[in-house]
Amino acid sequence: MDFGLSMHITEEIIPQMNFTNPLEQQLKTYFNGKSYGKDVLSYTIGITCVSPQFDPFFKVNKPKYIEDKTETHDGFSVRIDKSYEYGIKLNYNKVLNASEEEVKKMLASSIMESLSHLDSLPRKIKDFDKEQFRADLESFFKDRQLI
Repeated sequence: MDFGLSMHITEEIIPQMNFTNPLEQQLKTYFNGKSYGKDVLSYTIGITCVSPQFDPFFKVNKPKYIEDKTETHDGFSVRIDKSYEYGIKLNYNKVLNASEEEVKKMLASSIMESLSHLDSLPRKIKDFDKEQFRADLESFFKDRQLI
């Protein structure tokens, strides 16, 4: 399974969020080669944490399942196949006043809470072991003492 994080943050919290690229790489490596069924091959969580003046411009994406779609951006075609994605929002003021380690724990906790979306998957998704996926993600965070 391909696992990804998509970040939308404002400049002033970059120091607290510097860990996100290495964390995403660890998640990609951890989930690479794992299979939870044939209906979800890619799982992406968009993370938004922006200053209040930009908040109206960054809405949290609701859960979306893309079964098969090709998108073209800047002349490049990208095929999206069996992808489940949604967004979460971190509290800007809490992140701004937290250490990097505290933000890691906030993010891990928010990601685990967001797995409630798995309880209302689209009917199209019949072959996906959401309980094993949930257990593996929890194990990933526990191994790193983030939850």
